[in-house]
Order: sequence, then C-alpha cells, then structure tokens
Amino acid sequence: MDEETCCALSRLRQEMPHATVTNLIATMNKRDLVSADIELDLSTVCRFLHQHNLMNLTEHKPVGRRKFEAELPNDLWQSDVMHGPKVDVDGRMRKTYLIAIIDDHSRLIPYVHFYLSEALIYYLDAFENALAKRGLPRKLYVDNGACFGSKHLDYITASLGHCPDPL
Repeated sequence: MDEETCCALSRLRQEMPHATVTNLIATMNKRDLVSADIELDLSTVCRFLHQHNLMNLTEHKPVGRRKFEAELPNDLWQSDVMHGPKVDVDGRMRKTYLIAIIDDHSRLIPYVHFYLSEALIYYLDAFENALAKRGLPRKLYVDNGACFGSKHLDYITASLGHCPDPL
C-alpha cells in the first residue's frame, strides 16, 4: 500500500473503531480512498492494522448484555428438563430425564431428580419436593417445554400466588 492509502486507512479506522476489516476495505473502496493501482486484500489490511496497533481500538464487550441475578434467595426459581442416560428398567433400556429446579440468586438447587418421562406428573413431583424443602419462591421461570405449558401447572402456581413466566 502506498503512503496515501495507509493514511486514509488509519483515519478511517479511527472513525470506525468497531468495523470489521472487510467493512473497512469496502468503505475504503466505496469512498475512493484507495489509489487506483492498489487493490486491498484482507491479509494486507490486517497486517497493517496490527503493525500500527489499530486492530483493537475498543474493548470487545457485548453490547446491551448485562448479568441478571434475582435480588434475594427464593425470589426466582428456574426449571428445566435435560435428557439423561438410558437405564435398564425391567430388562428394557429406557431414556431418563433430569428435572431440575435452581434458585437464581443463590444457585442452590431446591430439587433435582432423574425420571423416566418428562410428563407433567413428574415435574409436579419435583416441584412439590422443592417446595417442601425450600418453601415458596416469589417467581418461577420455565421454558416452553410440554410439561411447563400445562394449564394444570398454571392453576397450581396461581393457587400458590404466582404463575410461571416462560423464558
């Protein structure tokens, strides 16, 4: 690259610190900042930016993403089901499902257990055991799994004073 192109690339990088190298090259070409006899390629521009400490002008932090944590224990429980290993049940290999409930603030697990199905009856068993061990949470967050989308679960949680919020 000639000196004029290098200066233009440096100025553009200062102007566009978050731009990818591909976008910088496209913008250089679009604005006619590249000398006529020069064609910018990815490796040349990357090497130039590295050599002049222009590659990482800003820290790469996710924009708009913040850590969330419930304020107090039992403010929020989260539930989910995970596919587990197959086990021998009466001579037949059956799939298992891990149903877990976790306190969002403390990361304490009020209840976790492997079941042979992810049906509502098993989730209700896990939820009942968690309530017996840790008391009533203020909120319950669940995903859109079949057992969580049940009207029966809605009625139970409503009678306890809250409804599950789908994630």
